[in-house]
Amino acid sequence: MYIADLLSRDPLPGKKEDEVLLNTVIHTVTNMSPVAEPIKEKIREETKIDEDLQKLVRIVLDGWPREINKVEENIKPYWQKRMDIHLDNDLLFYGQRVIIPKKMRNEMLEKIHEGHQKISKTSKLAAESMYWPNIQKDITKLIQECVPCSTHQPQNMKQPMEKRVLPTRPWSHLAADIMYCEGDNYLVIVDCYSKWLEIVKIKSKSAETINEVLCDLFSRYGFPDILYTDNNPFNSQVCLKLANEGNFKYIFSSPTYPQSNGQAERAVGIAKQIVTKAKQAKEDYKMGLLNYRNTPVNILNASPSQLLNSRMLKSKIPMTEETLKPKIQEDVTNKLEERQSNAEKQYNKTARRKKVSFEENQKVLFHTGKTWEPAVIVRKGQNPRSYEIKTNQGNYVRTTHHLRDRFDNRPIQSSNYYQIYGQNKEEAISTPPERPTQRERPIPAQARHKHQERRQPETEQEAQRPENPQPRRSARTPKQNPKYVEK
Repeated sequence: MYIADLLSRDPLPGKKEDEVLLNTVIHTVTNMSPVAEPIKEKIREETKIDEDLQKLVRIVLDGWPREINKVEENIKPYWQKRMDIHLDNDLLFYGQRVIIPKKMRNEMLEKIHEGHQKISKTSKLAAESMYWPNIQKDITKLIQECVPCSTHQPQNMKQPMEKRVLPTRPWSHLAADIMYCEGDNYLVIVDCYSKWLEIVKIKSKSAETINEVLCDLFSRYGFPDILYTDNNPFNSQVCLKLANEGNFKYIFSSPTYPQSNGQAERAVGIAKQIVTKAKQAKEDYKMGLLNYRNTPVNILNASPSQLLNSRMLKSKIPMTEETLKPKIQEDVTNKLEERQSNAEKQYNKTARRKKVSFEENQKVLFHTGKTWEPAVIVRKGQNPRSYEIKTNQGNYVRTTHHLRDRFDNRPIQSSNYYQIYGQNKEEAISTPPERPTQRERPIPAQARHKHQERRQPETEQEAQRPENPQPRRSARTPKQNPKYVEK
C-alpha cells in the first residue's frame, strides 16, 4: 500500500474523475443543443471543408497557445471565447451554440429573420442556437437592408425643440392658417407678439381670395416682417408677389407636420371654439372675438389689444376712463423668452431623438404617413431641419422628423415634371414654379412620332377625301324597314 503525500509526482493509475465528468457534460450539452439533425449534418459537412474552422478544430484539440500573437489572424476573433469553445461529433460549439461555417451564415441569417422581427429580438433568437464572430453586426446589417423592415418602421421619436426668433414689436411676426368650421372657411391670423387674433370668413380658399384678405389686413396694421403659413395657397405667385412688394418673408411649415406652425394651429383651435360656440348660441362670433382681444394673456399680464394698440377696446363690459387710456406695455420680450424657455424644457423632457443632419446625395427614407419610402437628399432646405429630397414620385421638402438613414441600394428615378424648384439653386425654396397645364406639358418624342404617323393618309383614296364628307350614321335621317311597316 502506497500513501502519497501532497506533493507526490507519482499519481495513481486510472482515469481522472474530472475528465470523465467533462466528457459527460459535453455529451449532455450536445444532446441538448437545439439544432435539428438534418441541419446539424449539413453544418458538420461544411465545417470539414471550412479552412478557418478546421484550423480552430486543430487548436481546440492541441490546446490554445498562451499568447494571442501566436494565433493566426483568422482565429483571433475566437480568442476571447476560447474557454467555452469545444468540439463534439465534428461540430464546434461555443457553450450551447453551434459555430456556423462561412458558407451557411447567410442561410442561417435568413432563417432567423423569418417573421421580420427587430434587431433585439432577432439577436436573442440567434443567441439560443448559433454563433460566429461579428454575428451581431451581421444581424444588424441584414435588418437595416431589409426592404419590408425599413418600409414598415414606426415613426421617428420627438427631437429637441427648435427655438424660433422672437419678435421685438407688435405685428412683426404673424402666423396664418385656413380653418373650416360649421360649413364655412375662415382665414385665421395671429400676431406672435401680442396674440392678437383675426378671424375672417372667406368665400373660397383660392390664392386671389387669400391675397385680397391679406391686403385688407395689411392696409390697417401694416406689413409684417415674417408670415408663418402652410404651403398652399400661400406659396402661389399671387401671394409671393405681395410678399415681394411688401418686403416681408413667408416661412412655410413642413407638409404633414403641423407642429412646425404651432402658433397658427393654436390660434385655429381658439378661433374654432369662438365660432362654434357663437353659432350654437346664435350670437355674432365677432363679439366673442372682441372679448378675447380684451382678455389678458397668461404671463404677459396684458391683453392682445393692450399689446398691439397700447389700450383696451371699449366693449359691452363697463370700463373706466383710465382703463381706456393708452399705456405702453414694457418688458414683453423678456416675458416671451421666459415663456418659450419653460415650454422648451417641458417639451424636451419627452424628446428622445438626438439632433440629426444629412449630406447631399445621402440615401434616406422618408415617411409618407403610413410607410417609409426610399429617397436621396438633394440639398438643405431654407428652414431649419428641412431638406429637399428626390423620390420616385418627385421632389419634396421634408423635415428631419420625416427622414432617417437608409442602408439598402434601391434606385431613385424621378421625373423633372414634379420638380418644385426652379432651375437655379439660388432660388428660394419657398418659390415653387406653377405647374404647367395639360396643354403645356411636353409630349414625348416617341408618342409625338406615333401621333404624326396616325394623321398621315395611308392611301391615295383616303388622301383625296372631300372636305365635307358624308355625315355619320348617327347624323343621317333614319329610314324605317319596310318589313316592319304596318299595312
